Amino acid sequence: MASESGPLPGGRRPAESWESLIERKVRMGIESGEFDNLPGTGAPLKLDDNPLEDPSWTMARRMLKSAGFSHPAIDSKRAIEEDIEAARRRFALRPQSAEFEQWCTAINQRIQNHNLQWHHAAMQLRPLDPDTFLT
Repeated sequence: MASESGPLPGGRRPAESWESLIERKVRMGIESGEFDNLPGTGAPLKLDDNPLEDPSWTMARRMLKSAGFSHPAIDSKRAIEEDIEAARRRFALRPQSAEFEQWCTAINQRIQNHNLQWHHAAMQLRPLDPDTFLT
């Protein structure tokens, strides 16, 4: 057994948690260059695959995605977000027009309908506040 002042098994210091030990070892590896020039450095991670998903569902999902299909909730959310970004550019110079007020009412109605149809938290959108939308 380690003495009170010496390191514990795994190089852990007496008052150091395992998480701190791991963070310290990773930091030391980064500083010494052990993580330099690893294969795939700088490439985006491929997070599309779920290792717990049935392989037949994985294949079906990939085929649909490569053919340009996506879930209707994703399409709905994306369309609303694209319209919001277009409106930011369109109304940037005239935010307090009657047309802007009508657009805000219409987009908030679309957001409400979307939120009622798609209940999952990740699919929800916040209604827009016309007073702060362009600020």
